[in-house]
Amino acid sequence: MDPRADAAALVADRYPDARWALLAGSVLDPGSRTAGSDLDIVVCVPDDAVGHRDATRWRGWPAELFVNTEAGHRWFVAQETARRKPTLARMIATGVPIVGRPTSSG
Repeated sequence: MDPRADAAALVADRYPDARWALLAGSVLDPGSRTAGSDLDIVVCVPDDAVGHRDATRWRGWPAELFVNTEAGHRWFVAQETARRKPTLARMIATGVPIVGRPTSSG
């Protein structure tokens, strides 16, 4: 199983209009990956889309998707940072682009 290819295929299937998407988490490191590792995917959708969080299975992987507009991602990063639990910021900072590339503004 190739987590990058599988994550990219999931985004292409469910979010064909995605501006960009990142794969993050332990699944990226074969040394840290376990049987329970999931695909943690941050997806940036167009401004007129509705953000949401989704959990699903894809090609044998459990997958968790964090889907939002650029403004929505910035809002969640600010909220999590204020609570000193910057999970989304960490995923964005360490994730690997699988669709497009994030811009400096989002």
